[in-house]
Order: sequence, then C-alpha cells, then structure tokens
Amino acid sequence: EYEKFPGEWFGPGIIFYSLSKCLEIARVDQIQDFDILVLQDGLFCVDQVLEKATGLSYEEIDLLIKEHHDADVSDLQLMSRIIKATPFKKSLLIIFPMRLGIDFVNESYYQSVLTFFDYPQNIGFAGGRDSAALYFVGTDRNKNLLFLDPHYVQESFQTKEEVAHNIQSFSCTHIRSLSLENLCTSMGFGFYLHDNNDCIEVVQRMASDRQLNPSFLFHPKLRSPTRDFKYREKEEDDFVVISDDDDF
Repeated sequence: EYEKFPGEWFGPGIIFYSLSKCLEIARVDQIQDFDILVLQDGLFCVDQVLEKATGLSYEEIDLLIKEHHDADVSDLQLMSRIIKATPFKKSLLIIFPMRLGIDFVNESYYQSVLTFFDYPQNIGFAGGRDSAALYFVGTDRNKNLLFLDPHYVQESFQTKEEVAHNIQSFSCTHIRSLSLENLCTSMGFGFYLHDNNDCIEVVQRMASDRQLNPSFLFHPKLRSPTRDFKYREKEEDDFVVISDDDDF
C-alpha cells in the first residue's frame, strides 16, 4: 500500500501510518479501547479526533457543532464545549509527522520542540540524526534533547518464556543527549489522550502556545481543512440570491 519493502528506509510518516493500519487489521478484544490517529501539518482537528475516540459519525459531530455554536463563543470555547459533551470510548495515540526544514531544523522551531515536552500528554517523538532513528523523551537543563537508541541486534527468542526471561533486553538502559542543531528534520510527535479531559487540556494549551509563539508547531482546529471547505461551500449554497426585480 505504501510501496515500501523490507530493507528500505521508512520515514516517520510512513511508519506511523503503517502502525495505524496494522492496529486496524490486527485488532483484538484486548485493544478495543485504544486507537491511533495520524494528523497532518500540525493541525489538531477536533472533528477527526472525536470521530476516532467516540465512534460518532462526522454528521453527528457536525450536528453537535451546530447545537453548541453561539455568535458570542470563541472557536476555542466551542471546541472545549463539544469535546466536553462527547466522552471518549477509546484512548488515542495522536501522531503528527513533520518535516522542520530541508537540510537542518530551522531555528524558529527550536522553542516549539522544547515546549512540546511541557505537555503532560506528550509521549516523546521519533526522529534521528544522519541515518540513525532515535526516540526522544525529554530535554536537559542545557536545552539538549534526551534520547533512547532502540537499536540492539540479538538472536530472536522462540518461546514466550524466553521473551519473558529476557524482557529487559528490549529496553534501553542508557539515556543520551543531542543538540537541536544536530537533529534530523523529519520527525513524528506523539500525544496520548486517555479521555476527553486530556483532549480539552491539549487543545487549550495548543491555542495558548500558538498565541505566544506564531511559529508553534501545533494548531487546534474545529474541522479538518477539507471538511471546513465543504462546510463553507454549503453555507454559501444556503444563501438565496435576490435580484432587484423580485417583488416582496
């Protein structure tokens, strides 16, 4: 589906879409209450999040938006109202694949990357340097990124007992650091939303951080761009053009 084969380099975007697809295909009873959503361009689209987490259709969400809409209510207040009114049926892992430059990360994004780790819902981001894929989990007092290197080659285990006995070998035991200047430009940021309270907090914090820093990576939106365009088209179609010749 993604025209990738074993042995080829998988960028963060392809990896996360593949994870989402694998979860969809291999869904079992134990993970019915968890899902993955991949969002593009740093847009936290509330309609898509609610569809995935609540099981509501877009038409039902659109109806909720209209019910809670008020001319005196800001977009942020409207988003918070709708999220509060729709309890999650699933927890969500939301991933934002991004490219923050061509040959190096643009300095205007440095603060955004650091601010990301202030969110309680962050689970770190996947990125790397040169051709090495790394898992970034935090920052130090010098604003360097802390990472885990997931690469460790070992013999495969044949039984569950062998896996259980060697479970520690699947984890990194050392944390290392990397400066933002040496970071690869392609990465994928992850947020874990346990419930709609997490969702409200993330939306409100993103809106606040966006006001403080217009270059902030994430931007909450009520509707995804495609649906927002269709909604505005429909609104225009609802208007009736009256000519000067019409009688009243």
